[in-house]
Amino acid sequence: MTADDVKGPFRPVPDSPYEKAQRSYLGYESVREELSERFHMDQDFLAQLNPDVKFSELTAGATINVLNVRPPMTTDQPDIAKIVISIAGNSFNCFDAAGNLIFHAPTTLGAGYDPSPSETLHIIKIFPNPSFHYDPTLYHEVPDTEPDAHLPPGPNTPVGVVWMALSKQHYGIHGTPDPETIGYASSHGCVRLTNWDATDVEHRVTPGVQVSFVDKRKKGLPEVAKKS
Repeated sequence: MTADDVKGPFRPVPDSPYEKAQRSYLGYESVREELSERFHMDQDFLAQLNPDVKFSELTAGATINVLNVRPPMTTDQPDIAKIVISIAGNSFNCFDAAGNLIFHAPTTLGAGYDPSPSETLHIIKIFPNPSFHYDPTLYHEVPDTEPDAHLPPGPNTPVGVVWMALSKQHYGIHGTPDPETIGYASSHGCVRLTNWDATDVEHRVTPGVQVSFVDKRKKGLPEVAKKS
């Protein structure tokens, strides 16, 4: 661990969107959360890898066990020509111009009142570190009479660290503050990735990349894959 790893600032994130809107940034709540995202896992798994570690007491120089993951992408290398999303399999698949599969990740898609699109769309614009417009009219579980709110950016904003707008209003590919939820049909119609996968995709796509949704049926899938 380095001094930068443990310096924060770390601050609890409120549940209410209206309280979130009062913040200037929705950053990590703890060093454990920050390290979990950096090393591509949820917080419970990081804790299992380090059963004797008290993360709140970590200091520079301490040693912990983490996954050996790919380094994060920090520059644009646009090699993704087409994205194919399996609705039944909750998988996100990217192909280059020659048709080779070059990126694969689990994803969370829409379900119930908010299904994901079934048509072929394309990326129209990419927004790194986006703020978030909380609009109650877009959530079936929230009364339309509730006021809207504008949330600041940060890894704990509802759309995570990037928003890739699709050619259908209100739909996009984005990150999430909750990596443990990825792999199920439970979003509000959008395509949700972990923040680390969303960051990689952000640097590998450009506006105009085609996004196709396939395999709408869930027949034959295990119950865990049908969670909503």
